[in-house]
Amino acid sequence: CATNALATGSHAIVANYSGDSTNAASTSSALAQVMNAPVKGTNVALASNGGVASASSAYSNAYGVAGVNDNRRAGFSWGNAGGWNDGTPSAFPDWVQIRFSGQRTINQVIVYTVQDNYPNPVEPSDSTTFTLYGLTDFDVQSWNGSAWVTLGSVRGNNLVKRTVAFDPVTTDRIRINAIGSKDG
Repeated sequence: CATNALATGSHAIVANYSGDSTNAASTSSALAQVMNAPVKGTNVALASNGGVASASSAYSNAYGVAGVNDNRRAGFSWGNAGGWNDGTPSAFPDWVQIRFSGQRTINQVIVYTVQDNYPNPVEPSDSTTFTLYGLTDFDVQSWNGSAWVTLGSVRGNNLVKRTVAFDPVTTDRIRINAIGSKDG
């Protein structure tokens, strides 16, 4: 049996059999099942956690890099500091990086890209897609002290929210190296 309805804490689980014409009813001993709270990592890239964003270029102040790690994932105020746009349209690669407030161990990066209906964005889910704009091809890289090391590559992306998981790595910065987008 499976359930996803148990709240955090300890629960007594008992099996009951009502019996039939050849078997008597029975009840099992109680089993204590402990449900731990979900483990949520700390977003070490957030500006509020000391992350500092920089980029290869910016289209203008309206598309500055500060929108990358401000914890606004839907892209509200696109074109008014709501997200980063590079200053070299259709010329790749471009990059955006976050320098952490010290060495951090990370095992995933979540990349959010612009939505098709950017004037009226919604909080993206893992299945929200784009067809008009958005980052299609990119590498997730970490700094090893002397060079960038690729931790994951995404090609042909059409997701507004794209999670890239990798083996844990300790670094003081991470970058997204953009090599393709839907609209250049």
